[in-house]
Amino acid sequence: MNALKEKWNQATRETLTEDELFVLDVLFQSRLRTWFWVFGGMFLFICLLAYPYLFTSHDGYQIAGSIAGISLFVLIPAALFFWKKVWVFRRDIKAGIKYVVQEQIVGKQYFAYTGQYFLSLSDVQYLHHEVAQADYERLEVGDPFPVCFAAHSHYPFTLRSRITMM
Repeated sequence: MNALKEKWNQATRETLTEDELFVLDVLFQSRLRTWFWVFGGMFLFICLLAYPYLFTSHDGYQIAGSIAGISLFVLIPAALFFWKKVWVFRRDIKAGIKYVVQEQIVGKQYFAYTGQYFLSLSDVQYLHHEVAQADYERLEVGDPFPVCFAAHSHYPFTLRSRITMM
């Protein structure tokens, strides 16, 4: 954990480009729509379950109250999910900064069948990084390689490359 903190402390801050802001905005909008339909639909379903019991008898209020209590088990995780997985991209857009972390190249791989070039980085979380052929030929094992992350969501993005999980 200390190595991770040390790496982030040495990272440089830069402003986000228009392309990176666009990517973050698309991620935010798509996650927001998904969150709304999934959790909104669940909440609506729970409300529809409680509705018939509201006007029946005294016992109906107890049943509706217990269904309302159960709905808290949907609303609390929904709020936490929204704050940690959706709204964080909006915070990145508003902040407008990214961190550039220097990773060390520990290996190079080329897949002739698919025509893809990969660099193996020292960070275990993002082990393989797809790059263009020119970058693959220019860089050697042991060279530093900059990887850009969004400030709050830690979403990785760099030019002409993508992080892949193999």
